[in-house]
Parts: sequence; structure tokens; C-alpha cells
Amino acid sequence: LEIGFEVTFRRSVVVCLSVRRRSYCRRLQSRPGLVVETEREYAVTIQAGRMTELPQHPSTKPTKGKGSSPNWILFWLETLVFTIVFGLSLTTLWAGMSRFEDWDHVVGWYEGNLDLDGYIYVDPARYTVTLSPQDIAEHRFSPQTLQKIEAALLDAGLAVVTGGSIWTDTQLQELDDMTYGELARAKKAAVDRGLTRPPWLLKEWAAAHEADQDTLYDQRYQEIDESGFCGDCVPHVKKQRIHEELLVDPMVFPKDNFSFSDAVSISYGRVDMPHFLNFTTFQESPYYNRSDMNELCVSYGNGDTACETTLAGALWNFPGSVDLLWHQDAAQEGHYEGQDEVTGTLTTAIASRQLPADVGWILFQPLTHDRGEFPNLEKGEPPNRGEPAPVTIPLNRGEMLIFTDTTKHTVTPNPTNVDRGIVYVLYGSQEWEDTPWHGNTPLIFPHLRAEDPLWRGPIDSRNEIPALVAARTK
Repeated sequence: LEIGFEVTFRRSVVVCLSVRRRSYCRRLQSRPGLVVETEREYAVTIQAGRMTELPQHPSTKPTKGKGSSPNWILFWLETLVFTIVFGLSLTTLWAGMSRFEDWDHVVGWYEGNLDLDGYIYVDPARYTVTLSPQDIAEHRFSPQTLQKIEAALLDAGLAVVTGGSIWTDTQLQELDDMTYGELARAKKAAVDRGLTRPPWLLKEWAAAHEADQDTLYDQRYQEIDESGFCGDCVPHVKKQRIHEELLVDPMVFPKDNFSFSDAVSISYGRVDMPHFLNFTTFQESPYYNRSDMNELCVSYGNGDTACETTLAGALWNFPGSVDLLWHQDAAQEGHYEGQDEVTGTLTTAIASRQLPADVGWILFQPLTHDRGEFPNLEKGEPPNRGEPAPVTIPLNRGEMLIFTDTTKHTVTPNPTNVDRGIVYVLYGSQEWEDTPWHGNTPLIFPHLRAEDPLWRGPIDSRNEIPALVAARTK
């Protein structure tokens, strides 16, 4: 049977049934749902045996066997479509095959062990932990969830805690207000200090700075020379001394010279604020010495000593940042000669607000921690083929990321116009001490601190916190 449809002037449709080269047709008036209605009415008509032979419509002449014009048109159209689809499929297949290095890569990809770039595929299930209703209701990790987090840390070196939050909306808003409020104070302090090239304005000054750095160097050199600096020095010594001064000049080398006790930049467009233990918010529950996190810290690898909150702060990634600085936060035992760091510290990162997925989140290489499958990979170099594939971990508001201090990671570029800030809290051995890595002078002036009722610093050691809390509660 061959069913044909023809719409005439958008008013009616001719439906035909061809049987043994004879056409039986009905003309149906146009109405809403025309096609469905037509198919149903036509079927009913056939079953009732009421199909009558009408005068042949010009487009519904009886077929005369193979080779009729309409069939050839349909044949060539189908052939053209098939050719296009087949060609596109071959092109896609060739593009994919060209990314394979060798037959082992092909087999590894087919079996799901390698991705198209040749990296080892790491199933997200190995580092993803979903909160239970009990966790969310009690605002802390249950023993069962702690076991899952520890398993992910031991296996992959990181754990992404999703499916809700252990933090209340009020707590998240408190974190957000304090974190972004601190950034606002830092920006004001930079203006007061005359810093015209701070990291958060990288997108504005970077290109111009690269273009005029030599000119700026010569200009600042002349200013220092004319100021009488090292006036009694012989010429070659004076030249060296001026050069040494310029190396720490934040105008000439802003990347290397933004280092304060409350804001330090290690790479272009990024800032670490490692001083949040100076705020009352981080000297008390639920941010300071959480029992569930201390238990996780001890269970993970500090069984011989108790754990506590060792550091708190915020990590910023500003618009225009592009550098990738692969690293680990502590060197595992035996990896670097002469290292004496205490390992086993866990970093928790908390998203206090909803941010874009491409705002410059942390990029990890799983399985590279001291207890992972690839503990001895070079931590300062990008991942290579045949190694675990790097994964970016974006966080929704209230979600947490927990990772070990020996897991290899970096930060992705921030192509947006959004300042990305995430709060971090470290839990480690009570024996852990931070190594000097930033300046001692605060960026934010004391008179700006006086406006903040939460500020209780600067404290010289976290050991002072219990006494400060006790004094406030009397």
C-alpha cells in the first residue's frame, strides 16, 4: 500500500490509496491537527470499506511501475541525505582517530580506561560524596559520611561533597559578607597606599604593563638615581643596588611584590588571604575546631596526634588571570630532599555564593597524593599523557571540597568579569606550623580594621585563640 498526501492552497488535502496501479482518493478539508486527523479518518474509511474511486488528481496518477518520476526524485533525495550523513560520520571518526597516538591508546579508550587525549580516566564516583538527609538536618557529617569522605581521600586525594549543604543559609551569608567585605577593605587600602596595579585590576593593567615595563624600569631607575640613593657607591655597585631596589618595586614588578600578611599574590590575578583566624567568626563554632572534621583529620593520617584548625582564609581568582601554577601544598615524605614539613593536613573549601562554572575553579590531578596510585609524579609540571586526567571542580553555593596537602592541583583562568572568592579552613596536626611565605606588613590599615567588630587580631599564634574565646564568654 502507498499513502500519499498533498496540501492544496492550505485549504484541503488529498489522501490516496494505491492498489494494483489504481488510486482511490478522498479530499479532506484543512483543520487543526490535519495530519493526525487525516491518518485516523483514512484508516477508518478503509476499514469500513467506504473508499470510493475519485477522479484522478494530477499528483496522484496511478503508478506505472518502477522508474516513475516521483520515485526517482525520492530515491535521489534519500541518496543525497545518506551521502551527507555518511560523509559527516567519516569526518567525525577521522577527527577522533587522529587524536589517538597508538593502538594501545585506541584500546584504552575503547575499554574506558583512557580519554581521547590519552589521560587515564578517573570516574567522578571515586571522589564524589553525597550528603545524607541526616547530615543536612544536623549540620555536620555523620559517621557514615565521614567514612565515605575518608575513602575518597585515600583513593583519589580529594572529596567533593554535594547533594546539599551542612551550612545554614545564615552561616553561608555570614561567610559571604565577611569574605567579600574583606576584599572591599583590601581594595580601599590599596588605593590609600597608591598601588595602581593590584591583582584584582589585572585585566585592566596587564597588557599595558607588559608593553611599558622597560620604560617604567628606566623611569624608576632614573628617579632612584636622582634621589641620591647610594651616593657614595662606585658606579657598578650603585647600579646593582638600584636594580635590587627595583626588583621589589610593586610598580615595576607587581606580580612579585604584592605580599602582605593579609593579602599575598603568588601568581598574576590571584590573592590568598590567610588571616581569617583573626576574626571572631573563625575563632568559634562552627568554623573553628569542628569535631567532625577533626575526627576525619585524625582518621585520615594523624592517628598519633590530635588535630585542630590550623589556618583559615580566602582564595581569590580575579578576571584576566591566566597562569597555571601546578603544585602541592606540602611535600610528601621522601619526595623532595631535605623537606621537613608535617603532612596530613586537610583543606576544606566552601562556596559561600553561587558563581559561574567558568569563573576559575581549582583544577586537580586525582590519584597524585602520597597514598595514591601516582604519588611520585612531578608536582610542578602539567599532567602528561598516560597520567590521571585533570578535573576542574566547580562548586554550587554551600557545597564543599576537601583535599589532602599532597594532591597535585592548580587554578584555572578566569575569563569572566566576576571576582571568585572561596573560603578555606585547614585541619591538621597540632604539631603543624605554617612556613613563612608572605610579608609581615598588613595591607589593610589599623583605622580600617577599627570599623570591623569581628576583628580580633593580629594574633601571633593560633594557640592564643582558646584564651581569646574564653575571655569573650566571661
